This record gives sequence, structure tokens and C-alpha cells, in this order.
Amino acid sequence: SGVEHDLPNGFLSTWHVWCFALLHSRRGPAEVTAGLPLVQRSYLGALLPESLLHMLESYGPGVFAAALSGDHNTPEVIWTAAMRQSRLLPAMLQHLGDFAHRLAQHCHAAYEYTPPPPMTWPELADEIWCHRYYLKNLCDEDTFRGWPVVDHIPLLQALMEQWRAELGRQPLAMSEAQACQTLGIAAGPGGVVSEDDMRRAYRALARRYHPDKNPSPEARAKFLQIQKAYERLQAGAAGGQGPQAWRLLLMLRAQCILFRRYPAVLAPFKYAGYPQLLEVLRSITQQTSGAPAATRGSAPDSAAAAGIAAAGQPGAAAAAGAQHFLSGDAVEQVLAAIELCWLTCVVSKRNAEELMRSGGLPLLAGLLSRCVGILSLDVAPTAAPAVITTHALRTLAGLAAVPAAQKEIEQHTQLLADIIKCCALLRAPAAVDAALVAICHLSASAHLQHMLLEAGSLPYLVPLLLEYDVTLSPEVSAGLQLPFSPSSAAISTADADSLFESSFRMLDSALVRPNMQEARSQHALLAAQALGRLAGVLQEPYQTPANPAATSALSAVLTQSLAARLSEPDPRPLLICLNSSLETAQVIWNSSMREELSKALAAQRSHGSDLAALQSFTYSSLAGELQVGGVFVRVFNQRGRSGASASNATVTAATAATGAATAAGAAVAAASAPGGPLSGGARASAATAAAAGAIASPSAAAAVQPQDPAGFCKALVRYLYERLVERCYRGSELHMLSRSEAVNVLEVLQALNNLLEAEPRLLGLLSSKSALSPMVACIAPAASSYPPLYERTANGAAGRRTDAASGHSGVMSAAQASSQGEVDDSSSKAEPAADAAQLADTAEQLANLGLQLLARAIANAAVQEALVDESLLRQLYWLAVQPPSSRVLVGALGLLRRLTGSPLAALVAGYQGGAVLLLSVLLHSGSWAWPGADAATAAAEGAPARASAADVLSQLIAQPTHGPRVKMILGKLLPPGLVAAVAEGPPEAVLSALGQNMENPECMWDARMAAQASAEVSQLAAAIRKQHAGRSYDWSPAANYQLEYDNLRGEIYVGGVYVRLFLKNPK
Repeated sequence: SGVEHDLPNGFLSTWHVWCFALLHSRRGPAEVTAGLPLVQRSYLGALLPESLLHMLESYGPGVFAAALSGDHNTPEVIWTAAMRQSRLLPAMLQHLGDFAHRLAQHCHAAYEYTPPPPMTWPELADEIWCHRYYLKNLCDEDTFRGWPVVDHIPLLQALMEQWRAELGRQPLAMSEAQACQTLGIAAGPGGVVSEDDMRRAYRALARRYHPDKNPSPEARAKFLQIQKAYERLQAGAAGGQGPQAWRLLLMLRAQCILFRRYPAVLAPFKYAGYPQLLEVLRSITQQTSGAPAATRGSAPDSAAAAGIAAAGQPGAAAAAGAQHFLSGDAVEQVLAAIELCWLTCVVSKRNAEELMRSGGLPLLAGLLSRCVGILSLDVAPTAAPAVITTHALRTLAGLAAVPAAQKEIEQHTQLLADIIKCCALLRAPAAVDAALVAICHLSASAHLQHMLLEAGSLPYLVPLLLEYDVTLSPEVSAGLQLPFSPSSAAISTADADSLFESSFRMLDSALVRPNMQEARSQHALLAAQALGRLAGVLQEPYQTPANPAATSALSAVLTQSLAARLSEPDPRPLLICLNSSLETAQVIWNSSMREELSKALAAQRSHGSDLAALQSFTYSSLAGELQVGGVFVRVFNQRGRSGASASNATVTAATAATGAATAAGAAVAAASAPGGPLSGGARASAATAAAAGAIASPSAAAAVQPQDPAGFCKALVRYLYERLVERCYRGSELHMLSRSEAVNVLEVLQALNNLLEAEPRLLGLLSSKSALSPMVACIAPAASSYPPLYERTANGAAGRRTDAASGHSGVMSAAQASSQGEVDDSSSKAEPAADAAQLADTAEQLANLGLQLLARAIANAAVQEALVDESLLRQLYWLAVQPPSSRVLVGALGLLRRLTGSPLAALVAGYQGGAVLLLSVLLHSGSWAWPGADAATAAAEGAPARASAADVLSQLIAQPTHGPRVKMILGKLLPPGLVAAVAEGPPEAVLSALGQNMENPECMWDARMAAQASAEVSQLAAAIRKQHAGRSYDWSPAANYQLEYDNLRGEIYVGGVYVRLFLKNPK
């Protein structure tokens, strides 16, 4: 009567035997092994769906019986109680008729077999059985998400076979009318033939013409015709046509599921379906190729209305194009086909190569171009054109990783422009991800790098860097993917397939992102890596050819220090800096700079990219800033003078919270120049320091020291060498520097002084004459000028910015000078600063800073050995006799004091007049000659210098080689007692003796003698200095020269005493 859900065990056993026997009794073993479909190998093939036959063959009668008696609707079995009770059993009973009654009456009779008509299942009318799955249910990922799939390779093979068969299926030759005529039935109302009529007619004709019942050849042919007629009527109107779109769609979607879920399983096998896949895309796009030209962006005016570059709502042209392109049912096949393209392409490099050989690149380029022509910037990510664009970009990203495809892509300039423009689809994050990965892969080719730059990639990529969200939680930030950064498990450079696959893992992401800030942060990371590969600064295994043009442009728009950080494996610290406000010695970045950059890049996106304009881009905020070796000199000096105070640093709270990550990545690139001034003949490096250091807290952000102190030191020395030694001829032509350059040189000198104070270990870098030459050149303008520069102006240098008490240089920065109207680059570059007062002021500051640096440098023995020579010593003596300020005088004498251990110091003092020049300082009275000096301050300003001069003379006299010569010269100018006092010291005792009236056996001295000595020594010093100005340096007093003091006439000096005074008071 019927099969219920719960059957007795005995009934199930009967089913087991009966079903197993029926399954294998229809065909012989040879036919089974021939690979015939299961439905043709089983007697049950005409009665049951193929899924139940599969259960019987694969799992045995028990599972089959349970499935037959159950109610199932899954990807593996579709069988319901309605199908069993309403269709199967009535059809079987109708076919058997009274056979059961006749069999019971005549059980020994022989009965002829009459095949039942094939069953049709309306429940399976829109299903496809393939291998072991119903494709519609399998592709229903909302209901059967994650349904386990086994036999991946056989399933894919079966899909490919059915796909080819479907594509090659021809319309049936027999019409419905002919089929009705063959079966002898008439169509009902509306031309519809009932199924009962078809079955009844089929059974009647089958009993008459079946080969088992009618052996004649004519009967066999007739039976085949009857079967074809029955199949034709079962197929209906659509079945009589060629390939069915819904069937092709299910096959494509099933393949997508396989490659999306099991890429590792399928990767070793080359995909063989690209010809059919591309034919599907080609046929559909050709059917919709009637779109107006405006939708394809062929004309400049239409691009503004319909192209992706249009910022705003989609225009009428784009809306009209959408009606012509991807309209109707074709869009579903395009979506499935293009998705399968990218899923297969990125599984393995061999698939990408096969797709390229099959002609996929031109087709994909055209498809992308048509989509770009109808997209607007605010397109929804799930809109069909956006989805197709996303999958096309993903496929192109896979192709871009293949060197052979890169060669072919070079012929498609418009393709590169379309990929770049897709970076602006911020509402379609998956498309942006794919476009950025594609650009990363394309950058492996030097020629494609150039083409990407010319196509305007920078104005689209750089703004994405400013979208990073610094407030992301550490967990979310750590979850962002970096496909072009080495992971903790380093990827071998030799494993090309691993590199290929690792760069595409992130592409299989959702089209719609719940957190757009996270999505934009991911874009920022990918854009940073794309820019790094475009410039060729990433390290192995992701290194690309170096691109100086891209590096130059990025250094301009991101600043030199921040652009250098694109080489870091993890760009997150860089992105934190770019989206924060901070001011350190390495980085100055704020909201006004971001706004200025955004406006400039937006203008380039609107009016066309200009790479030269980007390379020359400058920030108004940095107009007065001097950057040397990647360090902002003004900020470095401010922090140095303020003890690394953080008061000038502006660091946002978000930036401070992520400082630990920022401190991880800093690199330094040095550009060497041959013949530079560094020690040992080494090249001088113009170091480009990597960007800002740790920003873990405001105090850390205000750190004084650069990340590469040695590189910074070399860069500072190189900067000074180029300007003071090469351009100003070792300081002798100071007017060759413009006013702004002079200010910058002073800032650099101060920075070098601050650096050496903080890092004494760097003194070893200055242990060569070439490295020391800029410091020596600093004192040349003030020392070598004769007459002195300050005497060339009547007004002096009023308002000099000095602070002798604190030791500060008082140098204004270029930015400060500019704000006060003291620097005018437009005029100063054309006319060098020749104003005498300005030159004198600059020379004084240079001398002061140069002396400070030299005094600090000679703490290193190697530096002192390289520094000492006659030329430097003469300049120090010259500064003693014509100092531009009290601090320069004290500095020169202090440096001389530390160099008196060298025999050359005593040689210049004894044989070139240096002792007389020093003595003029010791005996000086009245106001000093430098600007701003007067008699009221003369004593206070001169006391330290006079003490230093006495100390230097004492040390020179004690020098064993040339000390006696110095002492002899002093003996010709001073009373013997004073010479002995100078030789014995200390300086305070010498100054005390010179300042009082004495008359004792050891010494005779009074104010009259002091005035006479001062006048005589001043004249001699002036004469010596004038002689030196004529480049004649050797000097000796006349053979019989001796300064005659009136008070000493007739006095006899023997044994260190005046005889007369000794006899007068022997005690």
C-alpha cells in the first residue's frame, strides 16, 4: 500500500535484498566499468532520483532504505514524503495494474518485462545532480553554509564534464508537435500535454515496440523514436533549446564554492576550464555591447559625467549606461564567471599563467573598463558593477604577479588607469583592497612602475595613508593584514609559490564591511606597502627595482623622514605619525600639513597628475625649516638648549598610546659623496634619517637625539663643508653666503655643538683635517680679515645677539629671522650679503661657535693631533690681538691654552710674534676695540681674557723646545721681575703684580711703566699683524732691541734682584 517513515526490520531486510539485486542486474560488468551514468546502469534509474541510487551504491542497502523512507532536502539528497507517496507509489501501482492478482493466480507462468516510463520529479526540475550533490542546494549558502564537500577532485571533474556538455548541447531536432504525433496524443489547452497522457501513451507503445518484446529491427528504431518523443515532451519548451542559463549558473557557482573553500586541495592541479569560462564572459559582454560610448568614458566630457573620477552623485550618462550594460539575467552569469576567474587565478601561479595564455587579460581589461565607466564614487559595494569590478581587480591582481602577464599589461595603458581609479571607491572596500594588491604586484616591473606614476598613482595612493584610524584597539590593529611584510615565520625567497599565494589570502574578504574605519585602516596599510614597492624601498623578499622618481615625489609630499619609513616591514608606526600631530627633531607633522597635502592631491586627481609638481611640492609650514640628515635643526637645537624639554612637542593622546609600535621601525639611508671631509678619507654621508622616534609619551617625543647620531653628525659636517670650505674658500669669502644661508650655517654649527655635547663618542668622526676644516673655516672670517670686519662699519654691530654669561650663541633660526623680516631669500640669493655690519656680526657668531666646537673636539687625542698646525695657531693669535667680542677672545685664548702642549704653539709664539700678540692682551688697558665695548665695562670684560693670556704665556715659557725663545722675547719687553712672575704664575698673581706699584729687589713696576709697556707692545702687535696680513709670518725683534724704562735707567739686575734695592734693604 505505501512506504511509511518507520518500517519494520523485516521489511527493511526485504528492501536490502531487492534493491541490491535490481541495482546490478540490468547491465553486465563490462557496461558498469565503461563509465555509464548510474541512472543507466540501474533498473531503478527510471523510478528514483539519482541521489537515492548513489546512496544505494555508495553506502549500501541499509542507508538507502533509511533515505528512501525518510524526508530529506539537502545538497546530497532531495526526497520527501510527498515525492514518495504522491508520485512514486501511484506510478508504480499504475504500471503494475492487476499484475499482483494475476501473479497470485498463475505463479508459474512466464511474464514479459514491460519497462516503466521514466519518472519526472517537479521538485527536481530546477536542480542538477553532479557526482554526489544537488548543485542548487549546494550553492544555497544561506541555508547550507559550510556543507562539507568530499571528493573535491572528482566533483570538479564532474562539473567540468557537465559544463562542457551543457555548453555543447544543441536544440532538440524534434518539436513538441512531432513528439505528440509520435506518441499519438494531442496537446491540451494552451499547448500543454498532461503527464498522465504521456505516461499512458509511452507504456502502451513500449509494450508493443520494446526490443525485449519485439525483436524486429523496425521495432527497435521505433522504440528509440518513442523514447526521444517522451524525453522531448518531458523537457518542455525550454528543454528543447540549447544551453540553459540557469544550469550554467549553478555549475559556475559550484566551482566557486570548491575553489573558495578548498584552494589548498585544488592548487596542485591546473584549472582546465578557462576557455569555456572566458567564452561565457565574452558571449555575455558581446550581447550587451550596445552601450553608448558615453558609458565607456571614451570622450573627456563623458568621463566627467560617467567616469569614476567624477566626485559626486552619478550623472544621467552613467544611469543611461547602466540600462545597457549588465542588464537582465546576464548579470548573474557574469558575476559567477568573474568570481570563478579570480578564485582559480589566485590559487596558484600556473592557473594565472594559463588564464593569460587563454586570452583572459584583454577580456578582463575590457570588462573592467566598462564597469569603471558606469561607476560612481558612492556606488554600493553589493551593486552588480561594483561586485564585477571587485572580482575583475582580484583576477588582475593574480595576473599581475606573473612576469609574463606583466609584459602584456605594459600594452594596456588604460587598464593601469582604471586600476588606479578604483582606489577611490571607498564605499567598496573589497575593490580598493584588490586594486592596491594589484598595484603592489605591478610594481615588480620597473617599466610598470614608470607607467603607474605617469598614470597618476600617487594622487590616489597617498590620500589613503591619511585614512588610518589611530584609535583602533590593539587587537583590531594586530588583525589587519600585511600581505607584503615577512611574517614571524619567514617566507623563503626561493619559495615563489608561497610568496604568490600569501599575497592573495586577504582578498577573500566580505564585500560589505561592518566597520568602515577598520576597512580604511586596512587600505592605509596596503597603500603604504604599494608605495614602498612603487618606490623600490621594501626589503627582501618583496624588494622591487629602485625608482628615484617615486622616491623623490614621496620625500616631497610625506617629508623626507616620514617617506624613509615606507621601507619598514610594518607601516603601522608610520601611519600613526601621519594621522597625528607631532614635532620632534626628526618629524614635523600636523593637521595643517595634512590639509595642504589633501588639497594638492585632490587638485591632481581632478586636473591630471603632474609628477614634477609632486617632486617640487613644499609645505608652507616648513618653508623656514632647515633639515639636515633627516633632522630638523631648529627643533633639535631648541630641545638641546632646553634640556630636552617636551614643552614644544605636540603629540596626541592616541599617538602616545601607540608609541611602543612606533619605536620598532627606524632605518637610515645615507647618500655618500666621494672626497668628503670625514676621517680616514671616508665618504661623507648626507644621511636621510628614518622618521620620528618613539612617541610613547610626550617626553619621549621630545627626545633630543636623532636615531642615527653618527649619520646626523656626518650630515652636519658635510653641510658645513660644502658651504664654508668649498663655497666660501675655507671661510675667506664669507660674502658668498646669502643671509638666509648664513643663518642656516649658524644653526647647523649650534646643532653640531649640541650633538657632540650629548654624544662625546662621536668626536672620533672628526679625527681628520678634512672633517675639522669646516670648524677651522668658522674662525677664518674674524681672524684673517685685516683690518678687522668690525672696523669696516661706522656704526658697529649694534644690537648684537650675544649672551656671554650663558654661553648661548644667540643665533636666530631661519624661521625667526624670516618672521622678523631679516631674511629675504628672493633678494639674498641674487645678491650675496655684503653689508659690513652684517658680515661682521656673522663672522663673530661663526668664530664663537667654531671655537666652542674646536675646544670640545680636542678632548679627543686623535682630533687634537689632526687639528694642530701653524695656520690654525696663527689665527688664534690673530683673534687675540683683534677679537670681535669678549667671548671670542676668551674662546681663542682658552683653545690656545689647551694647545700649548704642542711645540708648534711655542714655535709660532717665539718665531712668528705670537708672544707679543698675547702680551698685548695681558697689558691691555682702556676700552676694547670690538663693537659695543666702552671704558666702563672694559675691566670686567677684559679680566678673564688677561688671565687667560697670562696662563698661556706661562705654559709657552715652560715648553722645553721653544719656551726659552718666548721667555727671551718677553724679557725684551717687560722688566725681569715681571717675566719671572709670568713664568711662575698663577694668572691671578700676574694680574695682581701688573695692577700695583712695586719697588723691591725682585721687581720694579708702576703705572708709568705699565703705560709705556702697553703702548710699545700695542705698536709691535699691530706691526706684526700687518706683516702677517702680507703673508710674511716670521718675526724677530732687532738684535739689540730692548724696551728702555725710565725708572730702570742705571739699575743693575743680577741674580734675580736689583742690586741697588737689595743693598738698600738686604733683609
